[in-house]
Amino acid sequence: MGVLDEIDWEKILRPEEFIFKEKSREVKIERIKDAYKRLFNSRPNLDKNKIVNADFLFVKSMKRHDYDWLFNEIFTTCEGCNKEIVDIKYINSGRKRVYPLTIFFRYLFLYRKAIRLNFLDTIYLIFKMSDYLEAYDKTKHYNYKKLIVFADMQPIDNMLVQIAKKKNIPTVTMQHGLYVDYKNYSTVNATNYSSAVADIFLAWGNDTAELINKYHPNIITKVVGKPFEFKKIQKKENYFTVVFDQNIFHKNNKEILEIAYMISKDFGLNINLRLHPNNKVDWYRIDEKVILFNQELKNSHFVIGHTTSILYELMRLGIPVYKFKSDIPSNKLDEEFKFSTLKELEDKIKHHKKENFDFSNYAKIYIEYIDDESLDKYKEFFKRLKNGKI
Repeated sequence: MGVLDEIDWEKILRPEEFIFKEKSREVKIERIKDAYKRLFNSRPNLDKNKIVNADFLFVKSMKRHDYDWLFNEIFTTCEGCNKEIVDIKYINSGRKRVYPLTIFFRYLFLYRKAIRLNFLDTIYLIFKMSDYLEAYDKTKHYNYKKLIVFADMQPIDNMLVQIAKKKNIPTVTMQHGLYVDYKNYSTVNATNYSSAVADIFLAWGNDTAELINKYHPNIITKVVGKPFEFKKIQKKENYFTVVFDQNIFHKNNKEILEIAYMISKDFGLNINLRLHPNNKVDWYRIDEKVILFNQELKNSHFVIGHTTSILYELMRLGIPVYKFKSDIPSNKLDEEFKFSTLKELEDKIKHHKKENFDFSNYAKIYIEYIDDESLDKYKEFFKRLKNGKI
């Protein structure tokens, strides 16, 4: 197997394993069926015969509009070098048939932890691993001097970084969100830092840089900030925003919404409700007289939420942000921005308005540079990397 036998497959498969093991038996069976179909049916793929000779190879395996935008913006800052960008969200052509028995033995050999997993988990991860190996097969002939991935906690990105490092190719990963130190709290999001493998981590701010170095002292961190797709608009509309979290925080979402209704009445503002993609509207009490959906976040008088990282991004734009208190691990935030009751929230909103508090300056610990200033930092980094000064 060569290099494939030398890399840490547990780190590569950790996100898929964590998410899958929490599912019911019925859901697991359906996901195995879907994974099988994706594995053997034709779909968009990388051209295996493509010739790549690049100074910098940029790789991204996640597909989401905001991720695509951020990745492409950063790619443009790498100037004066031969560069190539590869999106490998879809990697299997369906022309190559890999039979399950072959995959099974390959999987057991490479990822010995399989013997401690149950049958359904093992089968599912076999199919996922075959996807990753297909990505390797399609890119292993690429010739490049530096590898830059979008997020090395993602399985394919992680695998390619590990392989590149075995070949003594310098590797870099970007930051795709605000990372939280979960310590002993069990969540797949801990892989953001626990699975870090790239030589260099490009951080948005010192908060994340310190987190990466806490768990990986040998990783070089560079604070370069984050360009924003949306810009702050000074005009305030007649609403404030409530940002919901994922479904495991359903109870917290309901508590926040009830406080928001009281704030709406006291302040004479409508509520702009931003649901998490997995939330369902009919799970909540919706008063159509005051509830709006998916209005511009940047036009909010203020924003309240729980653990979502969008709170800190909005704060960096200077928008007042308040976080609902709970025991759930999240990015550090001073007590003056937290609330658990209506009175606490009202008092803090009024105080910050009276003091004309600078939320943007406070949030620099999370995102130090934004927009053009951030892009200049990325440009400077790639220039130094190209010239061997990092």
